[in-house]
Amino acid sequence: MAGGITALRQLRPDAAHALDEALDRAAAADPDGLLELCRARVRTLLGGSVDSADPRLRAVSGYATSDLFTDTERLAIEFAEQYVLDVANMPDDLVAELRERLGTEGVYAFAMGLYAIDQAERLDVSAAVHPGVTA
Repeated sequence: MAGGITALRQLRPDAAHALDEALDRAAAADPDGLLELCRARVRTLLGGSVDSADPRLRAVSGYATSDLFTDTERLAIEFAEQYVLDVANMPDDLVAELRERLGTEGVYAFAMGLYAIDQAERLDVSAAVHPGVTA
């Protein structure tokens, strides 16, 4: 993510600071690593690649059928997928099922963390496509 954040720091330091804080809060609210799995899925959905030794992060595109993921992880990744592709049509039953597993406050924290991750990953992918921005 260095490219996008680097460009943002050069162009809008206050915005970069706010994004860094949001990502720090997301990491602190993610003791089970759900957001890290979702970050990998968001990245692949946006056309990026996942460079990790962690087999779960590398396999995140096949989360729906892979034995590497728990049911809660599958729900969280599905939520992230829907968030990236069409947040306005987020199924109520998906949110309800995730809320049953994470609790109301847990879903709120998860969604806020996912928002920060989505923005950071979009920024990174954009910087990779338009590398002159970081110069």
